[in-house]
Order: sequence, then C-alpha cells, then structure tokens
Amino acid sequence: HDAAQALYHFVWNDLCDWYLEASKSALYDTANKTQREATQWTLLETLKTTLKLLHPFLPFITEEIWQVLPGEKSETIMRESYPTSPKHFRFEEEARHVELLKETVTAIRNIRGENNVPPGQKINAIITSKEKTPLQILSSLRTTLVNLAGIGDLTIDANLQQPEKAATALVGPLHIFIPYEGLIDEEAERVRLTKEITRAEGEI
Repeated sequence: HDAAQALYHFVWNDLCDWYLEASKSALYDTANKTQREATQWTLLETLKTTLKLLHPFLPFITEEIWQVLPGEKSETIMRESYPTSPKHFRFEEEARHVELLKETVTAIRNIRGENNVPPGQKINAIITSKEKTPLQILSSLRTTLVNLAGIGDLTIDANLQQPEKAATALVGPLHIFIPYEGLIDEEAERVRLTKEITRAEGEI
C-alpha cells in the first residue's frame, strides 16, 4: 500500500503536475534543439523507469505502454531489472532551487484561486526580498515560473515596495505581490477576508 501510494503521488504530483508542465517550454522551443532533445530524453527515461516500478501493480497496462515506447528496450518489460535507488543524489542544490520555485508558483496559484482569477488570464507579479540568493534562483528559473504561474509581466528585484493595491504572499524570505486593480473584485475580497478573520477569531 505504501509503495503504491508513493508511486501514485510521484506520477500525479511530481511528474505530471510539475515536471511535465515545466518541460513544455523546452519541448516547444524549436530554436534550442539541444535543450529540447535533453528534455525528451529525461521524460522518456523517467517514463521507462516509472513503468518498471509500476509493473508489479499494473502488469498489463505497463506492458502495453512498454511495447509502444520509442528507442531501444527489451522484448518485454518482464525481463527488465527492477530499478534501484542511487547511493548519492548529485543534485541537492538544484533540488532546493526547484522546491523554491514550486513554493512560489503554489503561492501565486493560491492567490489566483482565492480571487477566482481564470486559469487562462495572465496576471502581473512582483517578487522581492532583502536576500539576493532566492531572487537570483528565481531569476534563473524565470521562464518556467512565468509559464507555470500564468504571469504576464514579472518583476524580480531586491527591496521593492508593496504596491498600494496588491494581494500578498510570503515564501520564506520572499515577498510576492500581485497587483489586483482591475483584476480582483475588491468588495468581494473584503467580504472574504472579513469571513476569514471571523472564522480565525472563533477558532482562537
């Protein structure tokens, strides 16, 4: 049960919700062939490994998918060795960068959801902090951040002031501001926040 749950959450949350969505910009970038092919290779190798992991739970569907995969592979997935975990994970720093990206995207998505902003509507975002390192990390992942969070105009810089009318979120040392003039119904937001305050006071 624990293994099945771990695989389910990996496929649904990590692979599909995050990596597959993040990889689209590279897959659609016809100008950067090297990056596109590297992304395709990573997706294929991840899918092959995932199918091997899933095979004891879903033997027929994994075999069916295995037969139509491109590239070199054995005659049947049943002849494949079960994957083993590497002794050392070589990308600790990159993993921390991605976690910061995911937390930032989630915070922005939460603001969108709370204020009923349609998924297809672009928003403007301002991200600031007193610390330079997290800002540098997000700047290096700017394209992915913009695509995943549905951002139209993104400003990333140190010690920026909060706009007068903006929804806010905190991610560690980062301050995220989403200007809402013309985007959010201010009266509806005031009512929602009042209800939240009342609920919180009741719980206290």
